[in-house]
Amino acid sequence: FVHSPLDDYQPSIRVGELLPWVSAERLIQCRVRQTTNQTTYTCISYRWDAADVLREIHMNDKVFLVRQNLYDLLEVLQQEAKDKPEERFIYWIDALCIDQNNIWERNHQVAQMGRIFSTATCV
Repeated sequence: FVHSPLDDYQPSIRVGELLPWVSAERLIQCRVRQTTNQTTYTCISYRWDAADVLREIHMNDKVFLVRQNLYDLLEVLQQEAKDKPEERFIYWIDALCIDQNNIWERNHQVAQMGRIFSTATCV
């Protein structure tokens, strides 16, 4: 998975949406997209675990590796999404919504965290 670049000309972030399970394999699937502040989303803050255990999810139909504790959280959230299929769960999670391999973007997004958290509908 490779993040598409964020728009440099306006304050934008990426948000994700969990997709319903489509098979008995219970693959965690999500779609990540760029947005401005008009989108309603939930911020999720958590402690990064050691990277010794990585799990596979699918972001925009591509393989993406996440730490075990984030995987566990996504699994719970996806079950909740399955139980409420009429509701869309739009989220901002730093490990998924910031290109962690792009130092400029990572620093830029970290500098905007106050705004990112304050414009979320729930943290």
